Amino acid sequence: MKKDRVGETGGLAGSGPPPDRRAFLRAGAGCALPLLAGGVLATRGVTTRATGIPPARPIPQDAVDPVLAHIEQELVRVYHAMRGPSGVRGEHVRAIATNLELTATCLESHPAAARAEAAIRRQVAANGRDGAVRAGLMAHDQLVADLGLQFGFAPTPAPDAARLAEAIDRIVAGGLRLGLRGHRARLNRLAAMIDRDEASRGAKASPLHVRQKPGDDFLGFPEQPSAFDRLSPCEALKWLSAYFEILAVILGMAGLELPAGILGIIGILIGLLTDTPCSNEATA
Repeated sequence: MKKDRVGETGGLAGSGPPPDRRAFLRAGAGCALPLLAGGVLATRGVTTRATGIPPARPIPQDAVDPVLAHIEQELVRVYHAMRGPSGVRGEHVRAIATNLELTATCLESHPAAARAEAAIRRQVAANGRDGAVRAGLMAHDQLVADLGLQFGFAPTPAPDAARLAEAIDRIVAGGLRLGLRGHRARLNRLAAMIDRDEASRGAKASPLHVRQKPGDDFLGFPEQPSAFDRLSPCEALKWLSAYFEILAVILGMAGLELPAGILGIIGILIGLLTDTPCSNEATA
C-alpha cells in the first residue's frame, strides 16, 4: 500500500522500526495541519486506474500523513496478534476501537468526505450508477491487490454490488458523512465480554448487546435504531464489517488510498471478531 515516501523522514512508509511515543506525539498535528494544507493523503493511482477520474487536485506522491501511517501499522500489528496462538483478546478489540477513533479525528480534520462525494458524483454523471458500481468494484480489487502486496492479507470477497449501489444512491441524493463515531463503545463492550469469557475459562459469556444510539450514521443517513437493535451480536458485527468495507471502497474511488486501506483493515479485523459472539450464539 505504501510505496510512497514519507516526505520529511526520507524513508519508506511502514519501513524501519515504528515511531516511539515521543516521535508519535510530535507528529500528532500531522493528522490535522498537513491534511488541511491538502498535501498529505497520497494518491497512488487508484482513482485513475479504477475509476478513470483524476484526483480533484494533485497531491504529492512523496507525502503520507504520519499519524494515518502509524494507525495502519498498528492495525496490521493487531491483525497478526489476533491471528497468533493467543487468539482474540480484549486488548486487541480496544486497540481497534482506539485506532478507529483516531482515524475519525484525522479524517474529520480534512475534507475527505467532500472529496469522496465529489468523486462519486462525477463518476455517476459520467458513467451512470451501474458504471459507478463497476468502478467501485474495481477500486476494491485494487485495494485487495495493494493490501495483499504490502501486508499479505486483504478483504475478500468483494462488497455486495446491490449494497454498494445503495450507498452510491445515498451519496448522490444526500451527500456523504463518514460515520466513524459511535462504534468505540460497542467495541469496548465486546472487549469486556471477551475478558470475562477468558477469565471464566469456558463459562458461558454474557450476551453482547451492540446498540446504535440515535445520531450514528451509515454513509450520512441514520439507520433505524430499532432495526439495528434487533440484530444479534453476530449479525451486528457482520454489519459493521461490511460497513467499513463499503466506506473503504468509497474512499478508494476518490483516490484516498491510505484511509481506504485503514478502513479496509478495520473491516477485516471486525470480521475476525465475529468468531466470539457467533460461536456463543451457535451454542446458546
